[in-house]
Amino acid sequence: MNQREEGWYIRSGPTAGTDGGWGFIARPLTARFHFPAYFTNPDWKLLIMSATIGNPEVFTSELGIEEYEFKSVPSSWLPRQRPVMALDVPRLGRKSPPSAYNKQADEIAKAIRSVDPRWSGIVHTKSISAATDMARKLHSRGLHDRVFVTERAPTNMMVEQWKDHLKKRPNSILVSWAMWEGYDGTEEKINIVAKTPYPFLGDAYEKERQKYDGKFYLQRTAWQMEQGLGRTRRGRKEDYNIDGKVNGLVAIADGGWKYIKKYLSASLVESIQTGG
Repeated sequence: MNQREEGWYIRSGPTAGTDGGWGFIARPLTARFHFPAYFTNPDWKLLIMSATIGNPEVFTSELGIEEYEFKSVPSSWLPRQRPVMALDVPRLGRKSPPSAYNKQADEIAKAIRSVDPRWSGIVHTKSISAATDMARKLHSRGLHDRVFVTERAPTNMMVEQWKDHLKKRPNSILVSWAMWEGYDGTEEKINIVAKTPYPFLGDAYEKERQKYDGKFYLQRTAWQMEQGLGRTRRGRKEDYNIDGKVNGLVAIADGGWKYIKKYLSASLVESIQTGG
């Protein structure tokens, strides 16, 4: 910490604790000063693999890796077999007018109605309030008998709520803020990301991380986007469009995705379809 003071978020005092009381916080703003100490050695050959590395230059910079070789392995599924539809929605943010969010709801409802009405699915939002608002909008656009929002609870319990509801109404649409990752949507056929998932800058630590390295902030956003878009495509043949049969709908409903395009994995970018 003494050697790399600029790489740390340090707070102490009467309001520094996690509960707003007395506390001391010391959290690293980057892994670049720590990763080499634990995972590099002149005698080792380090191999890092992931389906969602994203931009290799930003990734290696964050890990403090100065020299590397990068290989992008093509997906076993062709882009046309795993399309991601970029819906006709403007970039959404805090200053976006209500008309932009109404346009988003229109396009999401239109996309859902364009596919098999027996399909179930998930619409990903970034907060409870956004999920509630989106559910209300979809409800008013003719999907009132399909839209579902879980009660606030630990994630595993929300998954149980959703599964129980799905048994009663197999074609339901879950509007959720908590299913971005770690959830296998093996029953759902619809998967829509309703917001470019930037980390919340209302958190002081996140704001400092963004100030420290804006590129890595965008990379983390891209990783979250990829996680959300992958919930219903789990590597099974029935998850992809094969022999002309459409086996699912995956879509982005926020024009802001273009601002993180160069941080997304090449295989995802080649599957994104615009203008339709």
